[in-house]
Amino acid sequence: MLPNMRTVIVLVILVAAVLVSSLSFLVYASIFTYRWVSGQVNVAGIRLVDIASHLYPLCTGVARASRSTVYYTDFESLPSNWFSSGGSWSITAANQGFKGSALQGIDDGRGLGEASHYCYPVDLSQYTSLWISVKTRWSSGGGWYGISLFNIDKNRFYTIEVYTGGTAEVWSWNVEEPYRPPQQDGWRRLSREGISNYNRSNWYVIVANYIVTSTSVNFYVQVYDTGGRQVASLSAQSRSRNRFKPAYICIEINDVTALFDDFIISITNSKVIVFNNIPTTPTTGYKVSIYDNLGNLVNLTTATDNAVTLSVISDIVVGTGTDGKILIYYPNNMLCLIGAVPSSDAILGGDIYYVYWRDVYVDPINRDVQLYIGYGLNITIGPVFNISIYPGNTMYVYLELDTANSDIPGTLNLNISLFNALGTQSNKIRIIDGFVQRSNTLPTIMLYGLNNYVVIEGFFTQPQQTATIRLNIVACSSPTLAVCTITSVTMYLSMV
Repeated sequence: MLPNMRTVIVLVILVAAVLVSSLSFLVYASIFTYRWVSGQVNVAGIRLVDIASHLYPLCTGVARASRSTVYYTDFESLPSNWFSSGGSWSITAANQGFKGSALQGIDDGRGLGEASHYCYPVDLSQYTSLWISVKTRWSSGGGWYGISLFNIDKNRFYTIEVYTGGTAEVWSWNVEEPYRPPQQDGWRRLSREGISNYNRSNWYVIVANYIVTSTSVNFYVQVYDTGGRQVASLSAQSRSRNRFKPAYICIEINDVTALFDDFIISITNSKVIVFNNIPTTPTTGYKVSIYDNLGNLVNLTTATDNAVTLSVISDIVVGTGTDGKILIYYPNNMLCLIGAVPSSDAILGGDIYYVYWRDVYVDPINRDVQLYIGYGLNITIGPVFNISIYPGNTMYVYLELDTANSDIPGTLNLNISLFNALGTQSNKIRIIDGFVQRSNTLPTIMLYGLNNYVVIEGFFTQPQQTATIRLNIVACSSPTLAVCTITSVTMYLSMV
């Protein structure tokens, strides 16, 4: 009988050591207000089951480092302070824009140059270079639709347009001299290029950069389809003595009715968003994605070093111009961070973001784990440490929250769960705004081998918070919980 008792005792000890577990809870994190949360886990001195540092760090936040946008609108409502020069301008129904509503312009030939213009009213002539982009689609008629740039006196302009004959064109009006063909009634075409596979029914993205020098006004124009493929590229130059620094940026139509969406004026390239300080440990290959406020994926790209440039040509003013999410993934495609933009703001082309991350410190002798998680709208998601079960042993494990010995503030949101080597996840201990919604991870999951780990998702809603979480790790010899041992783990969370 004695040998059997020894076997049971060893098994009990093995079971007791198996667990150290995880959290998972989704909440969105302000990329404009940012703090780190620190935590320390003290695990009882168990020697028959090992814990070790996981390969990956924890993503703790993403914050916008700079914005180059001068003005943007997604035309979900009619701008109240814009001025018009001819035409009829209105907002369509919510399903008629590229996403949401759009601006509809109907030409009446009564504006400057016998075209129609709808203009952002702020004088921008202090800039010698700007990027302008708009998404546009033809509705009816035969002619031109795109962008116009007025001088300060509003008696001259340049246009950058799509022509229904299938070309991208740059024109000037009342600028070039002498007035002779092909200029008529003050018009002069400065450049033209065919649009690949042009279709009047398609949306097109016009991206234009102008640069004013002492001798010329230079235009660099690309046209894209909504899949982000370039379908036209052209440049133009105005060297007339009547040339000017553009002052007012306008939507323009000439002999057509057209729709417009995603309008933006920027001092830098608005086709991309840059993310700096991407983790590179233990390897490169982290992924960054942007989702709009409607839940649509805008784009996803994989980093090859600590910075990544993500194209947003298809949706430069992301979604309908409000909130949205930034998701960062580990190289193994597991989520690392969810960062949300508040409804009062938007994700825009030209933005630059900084990613925050920290390594997890694991002391396998004292069973101490130090970690950092997000604050506000930043949700940290990721593995905290690995659990190693000695070869030939299998344990059935669950976690239980000891509420009597925990100090949980109303600002804490936290989930805890386990993953085994097969990728099976346990149920989650859930704490939402300080309230315990679920206190254990039952039923058990089976742990064996080296690749078992604890995953967390969590955040504080306010800075300068602390919390104490006492967990009981219950490890059993069978899924029926016949022989089990309990190991207590204390987790201290605080802001740093």
